[in-house]
Amino acid sequence: MAKSGWTVETVPFYAKPFFWIYGYGLGFIAILLFVTLRLTCRIVVVGAEQERALPNYIGCLWHDRVMTYFSAFIFIRQRKQAWLNHAAAYMKPIHVVIKFIGVEKIILGSSGHQGKMAADELAGYLKQGYSTMINPDGPYGPKFEWKKGALHLSRQTGVPILPIKVEARPYWKWPSWDRKWVPYPFISTIRITYGAPVYVKSENFEEELRLLNGKLG
Repeated sequence: MAKSGWTVETVPFYAKPFFWIYGYGLGFIAILLFVTLRLTCRIVVVGAEQERALPNYIGCLWHDRVMTYFSAFIFIRQRKQAWLNHAAAYMKPIHVVIKFIGVEKIILGSSGHQGKMAADELAGYLKQGYSTMINPDGPYGPKFEWKKGALHLSRQTGVPILPIKVEARPYWKWPSWDRKWVPYPFISTIRITYGAPVYVKSENFEEELRLLNGKLG
């Protein structure tokens, strides 16, 4: 499906049975993996008061830490969340995982696929009190290069960026472009560190872009 050019909304009727089997089948397997890791890994959360004190926020973590993040939060029902996610058909298993953790709104779009329209829709939800999660170097990198989308959203909506540093020790690397971190069951410790919220304005935009690069680990 990755090479088909289909999105989750344009899969033709003759391919939909295979699409649903693929999407929900792999999604269920991923959920089982994350549940196993959550039950068997040690979870440490630092700075949780930073998150609790905010009515809503734009959470940011590196793209290579998303599997570790899901492992830590697979049982946590996210409060009033709207997430931007790639519309490609091969992303359906990830959409299933995101829905499982309680994200209410999945907005289909990314750079190269109705990105501006999707970002405007997400901004509307942020103004209504929703939070979101963004990988500032995703979906295709370059790795650890902070793109400006999250800062534009913060400046446009007044919602702060919440840096989230995600670590696992020990871990192995998934064979993807960003070499995603995956904890080991029973022996890994997952550490989630919330940083201080960052309110982006026109006058501090470039300075905050420079400083934020060092806040995700």
